[in-house]
Amino acid sequence: MRRFLLLWVPVLLFAGIVLPTGAYALDVVANFDGGGTDALPVTDVVDAYTGMGGLGWDAGWYKYINHAMYTVGTDNTTPLGTGTGNYLDLTMIPTQDTSPGRYGSVSRSYAGGIDVAQSHSIDFKFRVNEDISDPIYGEFITSTDRYQLFDAPDPAQGTVGPNCSWTIVCYGGAATWLDASKRAHWVVFNGDNNDTAASDDRNLDTGITVTQNSVYDFHIDVDAVSKTWDVTISSGGSLLYDSTATHPDGLGWRTSAATVGGIPHFSSYGNDTADVRLYSLDSVKITGVGMGPPGGMSLVAARFTGGGSDAAPVTDVVDAYVGMPGDGWATAWEKATLRADATVAVSTASPVKSGGEYLSVSAVGTTEATMGRAVVARDYKTTDAPGIDWSAEHTIKFTVRIDETTIGDPEFDTFTAFDDRYLMFDASGLQSGPSEAATWMITAYAAEGDYAGAEVVGQWSFYDGQRDDGAMNGALNVDTDVDIVAGGVYDFTIVVDPETRSYNATVSDGVHSFTANDLGWRTSAADVGGYLHFGTRQSDEIDVRAFSLDDLVITTAGVPTVPGDTDGDDDVDADDAAVLATNWGTNVGTGGFVMGDFNGDELVNAADAAILAANWGTHSSTPAAAVPEPSVIVLLLTGSLLLMTGHRRR
Repeated sequence: MRRFLLLWVPVLLFAGIVLPTGAYALDVVANFDGGGTDALPVTDVVDAYTGMGGLGWDAGWYKYINHAMYTVGTDNTTPLGTGTGNYLDLTMIPTQDTSPGRYGSVSRSYAGGIDVAQSHSIDFKFRVNEDISDPIYGEFITSTDRYQLFDAPDPAQGTVGPNCSWTIVCYGGAATWLDASKRAHWVVFNGDNNDTAASDDRNLDTGITVTQNSVYDFHIDVDAVSKTWDVTISSGGSLLYDSTATHPDGLGWRTSAATVGGIPHFSSYGNDTADVRLYSLDSVKITGVGMGPPGGMSLVAARFTGGGSDAAPVTDVVDAYVGMPGDGWATAWEKATLRADATVAVSTASPVKSGGEYLSVSAVGTTEATMGRAVVARDYKTTDAPGIDWSAEHTIKFTVRIDETTIGDPEFDTFTAFDDRYLMFDASGLQSGPSEAATWMITAYAAEGDYAGAEVVGQWSFYDGQRDDGAMNGALNVDTDVDIVAGGVYDFTIVVDPETRSYNATVSDGVHSFTANDLGWRTSAADVGGYLHFGTRQSDEIDVRAFSLDDLVITTAGVPTVPGDTDGDDDVDADDAAVLATNWGTNVGTGGFVMGDFNGDELVNAADAAILAANWGTHSSTPAAAVPEPSVIVLLLTGSLLLMTGHRRR
């Protein structure tokens, strides 16, 4: 098998097989472990879930009522399962005897974290806490008396309607759309994707009589391609119903919409003011393809392969990165200037290193008497959407080239004064120059000044702050002995440690390299700003600073910068293919990329081989190999099939 896979990998590479970016398994879970009290909306009924705060849930639990009193809160007196602890306890009482509707529901959207356009599953525990068994003298006796579980696109919805995809209902009595034999049973709806009206033939009887205090475990599979759904219902560990036994091709959605609403509702309906609906909910879990890796992205990269032109803000200067468009970056590239003009554009004229696009920046001062400043910046710190986990250790790599050609020229050099600088830093927001809000700082000074001694002039220097919001202090500059020269290309690596509020910094010009460890942030803030800045200063209006930026990559700790890289050496080669071959066809659990699982589904298979192949030969700063003519692809794929057939026959 190992020999076969090593032969297969180049075939996939040349065929250009690539998985959709951002595809990975994600769970969003509500176990109601955080407690809470009743409110409208129920934003204070919190829950525990996988991922960083808010990931996969657009808001807190939303409560909707119509002509009813509705109480929602967490309880732990009678858990719905062994060791499950807190659960959501709900009570609904109609406030009118005659009304178009008397109902209440709680709902929450998962569309912000799970991709509703792809197939996913939904699990939850549900318990009816009232006695609904007496069809004559009880209070659960009419078709208006219901417990309803359904998906809908609007949180302000308390009852099943034509806009629902999957629906599961327990009715108290018969109606034109329900035979009396189905009373007090769980009933599932088989729609035909056309906003179907309710009808008895569409309401499929599961045969499960709903009894007081019984806990029902629901598992729903949503097929977003065929627009169908399957459901199993269990209780006490026993399977009571499986819709695929009678409908192997799936049940139809009721709605004609292209996707599910992504908002599961748990509701009840009452006939009159004597009704008291009592029910409990726990262990809600939605599993599917995530909109971004849980807890933040593992990698964002800017290689400027999308082109763009100058603008302010520079929203059209786009870049390429792992993940969905915009994922992991709070904004596009922005420009900030003070007494300066800056031109920012993607260029291919003279590649920074091995080829491809890069960001070209040119800045000129506009006032002779006072220095000017110009930066380009972008935010990677996000709090309410997938992004880099800036609260954990992460690494920032980038390459800068100095395009100011007159540095060192005795006649035309304008890089001569203290206010002539190149600088890079992190801060909490967009600003035209560093301040006490900066965390890490890298600067090149053209001359001595108030906070730059002779030892750092004309060289890159790191700033070793004291985490105290202090003023600039020349004694805190760390000299790297790496000179700044016209045309110089410099690779920087910054390892940010928010726990200690420190950073390690490395700079290399290809010949000389310098590393400083445990440098302090300048700011006293407890967390990194997450706003990257690359900029210049000019001492007067004749100055023109110019530089290029390329291969900006930010990764969380322990994550490779190249998809398909198993050993973190920033390239994809035979060593990585060997790891893939060794683990081929196995479930590696949470072993992740180091075992060849590049898409996070815990399996090592063709999907991972496609990722490795698409990046074969790639280094963190070089593009993947070229794709040959289609005829060559066909021959290679044919050879691959023969190899596969021969392997199986042996």
